[in-house]
Amino acid sequence: MKVDIILAKGTKKEAKVDLPKEIFGQEMNESLLRQAVRVYLFNQRQGNVKVKTRSEVSGSRIKIWRQKGTGRARHGDRYSNIFVGGGVSHGPTQRDWSREMPKKMKRKALICALSAQFAAKRVFVVEGLDKLDSKTKEYASVITKKLGVDLGKDKALFIIGKSEQNLQLGMRNLSNVELRTPNLINTYEVLYYDKLFFTSDGLAELNNLITK
Repeated sequence: MKVDIILAKGTKKEAKVDLPKEIFGQEMNESLLRQAVRVYLFNQRQGNVKVKTRSEVSGSRIKIWRQKGTGRARHGDRYSNIFVGGGVSHGPTQRDWSREMPKKMKRKALICALSAQFAAKRVFVVEGLDKLDSKTKEYASVITKKLGVDLGKDKALFIIGKSEQNLQLGMRNLSNVELRTPNLINTYEVLYYDKLFFTSDGLAELNNLITK
């Protein structure tokens, strides 16, 4: 399982890198992927929407008009749901949407997602990004011309090493481009992006993280 190494700076050399089969060559488990994506999306929900019921609306509880003789319907206080400013019936309340997933299942789902992206020829290895000037214009030129990413359409994810986080300075303002260290990637993001670019350090850290 080899892929070409793309040089971000300088001429392209004839070199390939072996990708670990334990990460990029596993069989697909669609039900596990669906479960991992569903858990991730549930965990993004805040669940803090809240409306007040008639018992929670503050104000006087005095009877709004007398019981008889007005020709109008009988009412108590003005905080019934039929009045403006009153409580809301059957409205949304705060709830915890979070879901849990065992660590082994998370890891297996991530491996399945990486294997699926590799099978679709969306995984690449790039070197020399840290040698570029920390200027957005230069990074945009390299990503467009050498890496073949259309910044207006393609969504690219760069998995970098922890020591390479200075790359954020030049790439954080590029549209549809995100940087992650291996310990922060998840199944949903791996499947969401059109192209995955690994640096050598990022690939090594991912290997150590998953196979340890």
